[in-house]
Amino acid sequence: MSWIKIESRTPEIKYDMGIGESDDVLIVHGGVISVGYLYCIEGDDDPPYWKLQGRDGYMAENVTHWMPLPEKPHE
Repeated sequence: MSWIKIESRTPEIKYDMGIGESDDVLIVHGGVISVGYLYCIEGDDDPPYWKLQGRDGYMAENVTHWMPLPEKPHE
């Protein structure tokens, strides 16, 4: 796996009842690596934006790269 520039592509957004979210991914924002996801509302004119996982409503700014989460370790 390698980092993907957001200018190249973004994670796929899946919609459920008008709300769109991507799977959780690793993101680089402001030089920090966090777990986040893309979020949007269907029919809204605003572009999707990045939210940080586990931080209710907190948006990540200046996201430059992302990558899928690695597989969980096998027991």
